[in-house]
Order: sequence, then structure tokens, then C-alpha cells
Amino acid sequence: MTDFQKYGMSISMGPLLRQYVEKQLIQDLNYYQELKESLHFDWSDSCIEGQSAKYLDGVLENFSGISVLNEQLQIVAHGWMEFVFMDTPVIYWDLLTINSTEMKNKPGLPKHISDRLTAG
Repeated sequence: MTDFQKYGMSISMGPLLRQYVEKQLIQDLNYYQELKESLHFDWSDSCIEGQSAKYLDGVLENFSGISVLNEQLQIVAHGWMEFVFMDTPVIYWDLLTINSTEMKNKPGLPKHISDRLTAG
């Protein structure tokens, strides 16, 4: 059974930062495919992959090994997260698989995030 209290290498994020990150990752996930069900993050296999920045109550890192599960505890998405630090961090999926389909398989800033950054 999944233990949602095990945070892997993402332990450096406090509750406020984790909530902020998860909200943005859900928004970005819904750009690729809308998932209306209740979702839970499993950070237990997360690993640090790059840059870091202090924000809110913790340290934000690039993480791989992030899973998103539905209410039946089935993995519906899995991937790596990345962020761009503007006035506040903009967090997005750098690599993403949803329901066994690769939605984003090349690292780099996606166009929809780039457009959002240049628009505002």
C-alpha cells in the first residue's frame, strides 16, 4: 500500500511548498489530459535532478520519480518536474507519462509554459 507520508528526496519541501508544487503540477497535468478524479501524489521514489531554490517553507528542486495516483491507488501519471523561478516559481512536468502514454518525452520548457511566461 502506498504511504503518502514518505517523501523520498523531496523531504526538503515543507507542507506549504508541497501544496504549491502539487497544485501547479495538477494544473499542468490537466493541460495534457484532464483528470477529474481525486488525485494523490506519491513522492516516495523522488530523486533530485538539478537546480534548487528556497521558497515558502522549504527547498524546491527538480525531481524525478513523481507518481500521481487515483482514488483506487492506481498510477495515472508519472514523471519529472522542472521549474522556472520568476517572481514565484512556475512548476511544470519536464517528462510525463499519463495512463501509460508518453505525453512529454523530451526535456525542456514546453510551449504552453513559455507562452504563459512571456504573456505575463
